[in-house]
Amino acid sequence: NQFLYIQSYKGKKLITRALHFVLSFDTRVYGTEGELRNGEIIVCGIFLLDLFKDYQRFFALHTDKSHKHLHIIVNPVNKKTMNLYHCSQHELKNQLKQFAGFIYQMYRITLMGISYLDEDDGRLKFY
Repeated sequence: NQFLYIQSYKGKKLITRALHFVLSFDTRVYGTEGELRNGEIIVCGIFLLDLFKDYQRFFALHTDKSHKHLHIIVNPVNKKTMNLYHCSQHELKNQLKQFAGFIYQMYRITLMGISYLDEDDGRLKFY
């Protein structure tokens, strides 16, 4: 409801109500994700949220599935300027690569590759 409240001030109908990222961990490195402590995963989520500091955002840690992962949800409307989040796929990919490198250096946590929807051809891409 808070996302919708902020979005109502945009004065324009939005197609995307939320940006959704899933942070998964490479089990080839750990054997099982049980080796990862929940606190380390939460720290990863907090660092990722910092990329969207001017937006409403939250994350949820899933530990009840076969693998631990974070869901990061971001309101695409900036809460200060009311501008929509705009970042090219190239910029976002570079930011996420830097984030993944930082998490590996700090915690030796390896992230899975990133999939995203390519706006040009509408296909899901992976790197």
